[in-house]
Amino acid sequence: MINIPIVFNICLLLLSGAPFLYGQDAAFDPAGKKKTDQEVYADGSRKYHNVLLVPYRPNMHLPDPAGDVELSQSSGKEYKAMRNEIRSSLDFYIAGKIRTSYKVVSLMSQQTMDAKNDLEMIYGAAGYRFADSKRAKRQANVSMSASDKIVNAIDGLTKPKPHKQFITKGELTVDTTNHDIRFLEVYFSDLKIIPYLANRYGADLFVFISLVEIKKQFPSSADVPYRNYYRVVKVSYSVYDKEAQLVAGDVAVTAINDKTDDIKRIMDETFPLIAEMIISDLPKPDMSTPEMKLEKENMKKAEERDLLKNR
Repeated sequence: MINIPIVFNICLLLLSGAPFLYGQDAAFDPAGKKKTDQEVYADGSRKYHNVLLVPYRPNMHLPDPAGDVELSQSSGKEYKAMRNEIRSSLDFYIAGKIRTSYKVVSLMSQQTMDAKNDLEMIYGAAGYRFADSKRAKRQANVSMSASDKIVNAIDGLTKPKPHKQFITKGELTVDTTNHDIRFLEVYFSDLKIIPYLANRYGADLFVFISLVEIKKQFPSSADVPYRNYYRVVKVSYSVYDKEAQLVAGDVAVTAINDKTDDIKRIMDETFPLIAEMIISDLPKPDMSTPEMKLEKENMKKAEERDLLKNR
């Protein structure tokens, strides 16, 4: 069952737009045995090789009281179990996409106690604040599967007005511009945590997922009585380099534009697109290392096998 008071409090906190901060007093290196900031920065050039992926806090999935019940019932799982599956699945898709260009470590997939402690330390040190979306300002397009039913608006991404529609490679593409959309940015008052993580995991890029929303939407008020709805998926993220500089951050938004309560289908169809948007914001990787060359060759071979298999 959904805990209504908790849902209400989280919604109020997020919708207020005010910065909110979890405890900042984590001790990053009590033994004093790690490298200094300068030593970490001097370890390599500004070319990027390794990414540390940090999943969102479990309570940073914005509840949707109008739609979560149907998703949970359709999945056959308790609400908490369903949300855990969403968190794991999103991490899986994002890590898989990042792996096509970088070496990646996901703190969610690490089962060691040290990794779990580091994840809790990050959550304790991270602050959150709303920032303007650069993607919306670039007038990004949201691509949806072709359908007889055309969605006229995506709440929070578009304003309720007709959009330009066209077919590209068999897919319906809708121009969805709204300069008011914001995303939840991750920040750290104590930036020592970044060089600590860089040293511990050998990472030079850090992708922090901060907020996730899967929300039921109705194309118009006339669709409400007939329960004709679709679902929008939004994922906020922030990207830092090993010098604790924020190099990217935005919200990735897409939608599944026909009515469904199948959470697996929603994840399988939208999460790859979300992952693609996130990786498009990352700085260019250094593909010259032997490891990346080998990874690229292995991926090419896998793609060739898939092509032969599908003939």
